[in-house]
Amino acid sequence: MTSFPDTLEHGSGASLTREPDRLLVSLASGATIAGPVTDALAKAGLQGATAATLGSGSPELLNQGEARVWATVAPGGPPADAGVAELAAHADVEWVAPVYRVDGVEGNAGLVSPLPNVLVVAPRDPDASDALKERLSRHGLLRAPDLSEHLGGFEYFTIADPSSTNAYELREVLLKEDRDLVADVRFETMPMIVPTTFVPNDPLFAQQWNMTQILAGGAGRSAWDAAT
Repeated sequence: MTSFPDTLEHGSGASLTREPDRLLVSLASGATIAGPVTDALAKAGLQGATAATLGSGSPELLNQGEARVWATVAPGGPPADAGVAELAAHADVEWVAPVYRVDGVEGNAGLVSPLPNVLVVAPRDPDASDALKERLSRHGLLRAPDLSEHLGGFEYFTIADPSSTNAYELREVLLKEDRDLVADVRFETMPMIVPTTFVPNDPLFAQQWNMTQILAGGAGRSAWDAAT
C-alpha cells in the first residue's frame, strides 16, 4: 500500500490526522541508514529526521533506533507520498508507514505512527482464543504469545506481509467481518518523540510497547517514577 488514510482513530478514542510531509521507515534485517538507504530517501525527496530537523529548538529526543528512522520531506522536495512506492520496494526497506498528529496535541510530541505490521486485538470471548488465532491467521495475522501475555485482555498480532495488506486495511476488515470473535482492534502506535517524563535507562525502552501499556515507564506517572 503506497497511499494512506487521511484520518485514523487512536485506541484512546482521539482522532489522528495525517501529516503528509513525514514518514516512518523500517529497515530490513541487517540494513543501516547509511549508504543505500540514505540514497533511497534522497531519491524520494526525503531526509532522515535529526535533532536539527525537528524544528522546535527544544531538547527533544527522537524515538528511533538502528532499525527504524523518521523521515521528513527535504527542503523543496515533493510531497512524501510521491516517493513511497519506490522507497517501499527498496531491498533495504522492510516497510514505510505514515505519520499522524494526535488531535489537540501540538508540537512534535503530538506526532505518532500507527505501525503497519501490528494489530492489538481484544477477543469477544477470552475462552475463544484458539478460534480467534485460527480465524486471524486467514488474514495473515500471527499471534505473538510473549507480547500478548500482559496486555490486559488484548492479544498482540503481527502481519506477515504488510506490503500486501497492512494494519490500516485489516483493522477495518476485522471490525466489519469478524465481530463474532473480535470486540476491539487497536494499532500499536509509535511516538516520534521519547516522552519527556522519567524514562528508564534501558536504550531499547522506546521499543518496548508492552512496558508502557502496564505503566512500567513512559508518559505520565509510572512505576519507574516511584522506584528504580
